[in-house]
Amino acid sequence: MSSGDKKAKNGSDDTRGVIDTPLGEDWLSIQPYVEGLSGFIGGCQTPMTIAVQGDWGTGKTNMMLLAERQLAPHGHFRLSDPPKNAPEATEEAPVYTIRFNTWQYSQFEMQGRLVGSLLENIGAHLLLAEPGKKGAEKRKEFLNALLPIASTAGLSVLQTGLGFVGLGALSGVVQEVSAEARVALAKRNGGAPVEDVAAVLVDVKAKFAAAVKELVTADGDADTGRLVVFIDDLDRLEPRKAVELMESLKLFLDVPHCVFVLAIDFSVVQQGVIDKYGSRMGRAKARSFFDKIIQVPFQMPVGAYRLEVFLDELIKETRLVLSDDERSSFLGLIQYSVGSNPRSIKRLINTFMLLRGISTIGRQQSDERGATGQSTALQLFAILCLQTAYPDAYLELVSGDVEESSIFQRFFVASEGNSTEADEVQNSADAEKLLVEAGIEAGGKRFGQLASEIMSQFKNRDGFDVGAFESVLRQAITTSSGADSTPSTSRRGPKVYGADARQQRIAQKAPWAARPGALALPEQFCTRLEDSSEQVHIGVPESDTQGWVIEVARKRVGMLHVRQKFVHVSLEPRWFKEKNPKFFYEKLRKQFAGDADLLERVDVNDYGGFIINRIKPTEAELLGRLADFWVDVIQEDLDKP
Repeated sequence: MSSGDKKAKNGSDDTRGVIDTPLGEDWLSIQPYVEGLSGFIGGCQTPMTIAVQGDWGTGKTNMMLLAERQLAPHGHFRLSDPPKNAPEATEEAPVYTIRFNTWQYSQFEMQGRLVGSLLENIGAHLLLAEPGKKGAEKRKEFLNALLPIASTAGLSVLQTGLGFVGLGALSGVVQEVSAEARVALAKRNGGAPVEDVAAVLVDVKAKFAAAVKELVTADGDADTGRLVVFIDDLDRLEPRKAVELMESLKLFLDVPHCVFVLAIDFSVVQQGVIDKYGSRMGRAKARSFFDKIIQVPFQMPVGAYRLEVFLDELIKETRLVLSDDERSSFLGLIQYSVGSNPRSIKRLINTFMLLRGISTIGRQQSDERGATGQSTALQLFAILCLQTAYPDAYLELVSGDVEESSIFQRFFVASEGNSTEADEVQNSADAEKLLVEAGIEAGGKRFGQLASEIMSQFKNRDGFDVGAFESVLRQAITTSSGADSTPSTSRRGPKVYGADARQQRIAQKAPWAARPGALALPEQFCTRLEDSSEQVHIGVPESDTQGWVIEVARKRVGMLHVRQKFVHVSLEPRWFKEKNPKFFYEKLRKQFAGDADLLERVDVNDYGGFIINRIKPTEAELLGRLADFWVDVIQEDLDKP
């Protein structure tokens, strides 16, 4: 039993998950970036607008929390969460901070007036700041100035929203200021709608500037402080809404003493610009739009994240026990799967803790029955890395016959080589189509590295343990989206056997195969093998019609990869009775010792399997010799007890 399995007990506190709420703690060792960003925010000329950029889950919110606490370490100036008994401010140049979460407010059907909600929120927070230190007339005027452009719900909706997001104290401030102002407004215009919205917005901007100056000016003359507004989760909005919000905000971004920090990824802006203005607005136009609003871009430093420190913190939080080797394997699997995305890593750890708990209970019950064969912690974690980073590829593997999956054949058994000849163009296109459908990156290099790491966790003395691999794939269905936990038949469909049936099936997807003699080369090989024993069959599955399966006693022992102008032949040793998996390659080398050209075409994997690439129709004699080699191997195996 691995050390990662030792402490999980049914009903104990040892099976814990980690929350995804940003805590404002540096678990990634990025303090230099935090200090650099906060130092710039606190010392730059104003007005200034900064974009914190990064993909979903890369830690933008946490970065802004860390920067805010660096800017306002005493809490008194963090207006979104000030302490109840705040001390009197002593700083000569205070930096006030306000946080606004666009996604939270959009949940209250306020997405159509997010700018108004933001300004109302800022106004309420400004009134809350240091009420005993000085008058707040300018700040009251700013909040009152918003009433003409408020929706029917107006500040009442703001009051409700503030309560739901944990800022109930501001509701009273809003109610007190707005009640009197609403009466005055009704008397002044009889409750009629505002006609000149542009004039009102200019007035709102002027009063906003005066309100900020009133707050940050120490003695009425010297301008010594600043207001920093953190606007989060813009990239959770619909891209078009995010762009519209940025456009509306532009009017208020150039107010003196203000620094606006927006969490937004450029790809969201690009899509929003296209959604709003049409496909003619490409990447260059989107970049121009972005640069007009954002003066300083700050990209999340994911390349600098110290994942080993982050993993150690998660291990501590979950009370997971890992040996040094297991910890190192966890890191390798993370790097080749979800990479440096903190949210994805947390999700990965949580799913692991869940399945680990289920597995532990199952192991206890199996022990009582005397059953064996439970997965290790590393095997389970490896499959979860595959499931989390490549969900479509995982579904392809788990939903049918694993060994007949094209993904399994390409990445877990043997490669088909890297020919660049013109007659392989279509085959390369088919291979890339497979990758796209499975959600794998072009070329599959990273997925191949992950597959190699996964295979290393399923090694036994005979090589790659396919049975254990398939078992853990199905064990992980519990945390999969879209997989069916009931036993299923292969999605590749049943195989057909015999020369005529093989030709009919392959011709359905490869019309060239219907021509007379098109399959003479592979059928020569098939006939030699099938004539050697009644237990040898070569079948063509329904979907991968060019991957012919060589079976001995109904167990798959190899593949014949049929192409228009050549074939590849691969041998898979795991179902042979021979216990030394490298025996077959050594036998091939001895038997073809004088054929250097053939041996140069052989690719060997770590488990003794090999593939002989690119046998052409002009090499029928060579394929015949290979067929004789196969017959010898099969007969020797059948003769063993």
